[in-house]
Amino acid sequence: MIVLIFCIASGFLLSNLLFYRETEETAAKEILSSFSSSGEDPSAEGNDVEEDARPKVMYTDIKGSVKEPGIYSFSSEERVYDVLKRAGGLLEEADSDRINFSAKIEDQQVLYIPAVGEELPEHLDQLASSEGKQPTADSEPPKININTATPSELQQIPGIGSVKAQEIIRFREENGSFQKVEDLQEISGIGEKTVEKLKNFVTIK
Repeated sequence: MIVLIFCIASGFLLSNLLFYRETEETAAKEILSSFSSSGEDPSAEGNDVEEDARPKVMYTDIKGSVKEPGIYSFSSEERVYDVLKRAGGLLEEADSDRINFSAKIEDQQVLYIPAVGEELPEHLDQLASSEGKQPTADSEPPKININTATPSELQQIPGIGSVKAQEIIRFREENGSFQKVEDLQEISGIGEKTVEKLKNFVTIK
């Protein structure tokens, strides 16, 4: 009699154990299936947080009295001082008193380093100001008049280097003043798309 009761109890416990394990496996399969159908990877959730925390990579165009002018990448955590180091540092004639080395810079910004005694257009003087002033959307920087600008002033226009600046001067000397901004297409290397971008920085007077 005791043996019979023991067998019945053992069978009952064994069946419950098998049922519990089967239920766990079914639940696990359903969870994995739901991730698969939705295209989600549970292990990738933490990676999204890490990627969002990474500093954004931006670019600035460094001109003027630096050893290696050009376009440099930087993170949102870096300052003017960091980017100037990457450009090889300042030349001897650079006016360091007009530079705010601790200022933050923005993506696609032109950073012009003036020489001692050099006069700059107002918007560039703001970029190099020791007070760290930056032009805002509410105070749009003045446009450069391509009919009167000097070669150095023309080079402050994004995309205009020393060669194109000289060609613009030569065009004025040979053909007179520009009648409209679109006339810049007469300059070698300046096309319709470039002119559209330059309209934000130049004017005709």
